[in-house]
Amino acid sequence: MNMYSRLKIVRAILALIICAACFVDAADRIILDDGTVIVGKVISQTKESVTYQKDGTTAVVEKARIKKLELDVEVDKYYLAAVDESSADKKIMYLLRSIEQFPDSERSRAMLARLYLLRNETVQADALIKGRRGDLYSVERGIAAVRAGRPRTALRDLSEADERRLDERQVIDRAVGMSLALALTGDFSGARAALDRLGDKKTEAGRSFRELAYDQPIGSFVRALTALDEARKKGLPAATNELYRYILPAGADAAEIAQRIALDEREHQRRFGVSLEAGGGNLVTVLLDWNFSGPFSVGMSAGFDHWQENISNVTVRQTLMNCSVFAAYRVIGSPHEMYSIDVRLHAGYSFLYLAPPFDTLSHALELTPSAVAGVYNVYAVVSCLVFFPVSGGPALLPQLGIGYRFDF
Repeated sequence: MNMYSRLKIVRAILALIICAACFVDAADRIILDDGTVIVGKVISQTKESVTYQKDGTTAVVEKARIKKLELDVEVDKYYLAAVDESSADKKIMYLLRSIEQFPDSERSRAMLARLYLLRNETVQADALIKGRRGDLYSVERGIAAVRAGRPRTALRDLSEADERRLDERQVIDRAVGMSLALALTGDFSGARAALDRLGDKKTEAGRSFRELAYDQPIGSFVRALTALDEARKKGLPAATNELYRYILPAGADAAEIAQRIALDEREHQRRFGVSLEAGGGNLVTVLLDWNFSGPFSVGMSAGFDHWQENISNVTVRQTLMNCSVFAAYRVIGSPHEMYSIDVRLHAGYSFLYLAPPFDTLSHALELTPSAVAGVYNVYAVVSCLVFFPVSGGPALLPQLGIGYRFDF
């Protein structure tokens, strides 16, 4: 007997020991058609029969005689068997039975969805995870999206998964999915950074990458990212389609994937927004904006403020109203990132009304550069209002404010 045969025997013995350990505390019930109830440990099944252990004795009962099979609800033996199984077909069989016994099992559904995805059986994979909440579901939806050529959708789903609730393999899969998605959006340095953040686990990402990227080596992917990033820095065109081989099976239609990526980008681009601000020179300001191209937005705003001030020993109520148009540029961030920094430039007109006894209305042109730093939809504004009254020189008024943005 050669060494390879001995290793196979040892592995088989170890697998039997592991399976046996899984069933030690199991209490399964086999209910027969005649009412007999057999309480034991189900150790295997076929299409025709069920094998079980009871009082140290192994027995077989035909499925034709079984009215109902109740597996121990405390132990998902089918999931454990799937983890230990090397055959993809048998894994799928065990996981289907696990889900039948435990319909809401997140780990079984996520594992089965991955197996279907790797077989390009996307309809079956989607049916298992669509609309379900959970970190494992978010990871699998993200990976499915990136392989379907929807990188922005992938970034959204993968960002929803909390790494603190993932095991090491799932953390690596999430990082690989993020890297592939960022690369397809043209963020080559971000794609490299997603892998670098794995730290010591980066060397273990190769297996995950090969599985998710059609058996492509992670080293060639990183080199491609570096070359594309350097080309962009030199002002040369960086062709994202050079990365398609990492998300496409052999012979797939690259043109169709390019169309999907473009459509996904448009769908996830922030288009319309309504913001409410307090401060910044006004009691309240309402802003409407439209994102028309990448990081560029345009919009309009209207603000209102009211206060009292002592003028010539007379308390005078004052009301300020202004309206403006503005242009904005997003310096840092995307719709799927936690942090963002925008710069804006407002140009408009302000009206100041002084109540009786003055009863006057003055007006001035207004130019306001501002910087906006946000966390999700909450943001802070630093601005400097520059007034150009009808008579006299310009006046500067630095301001601070806070706001909240509603996306549509």
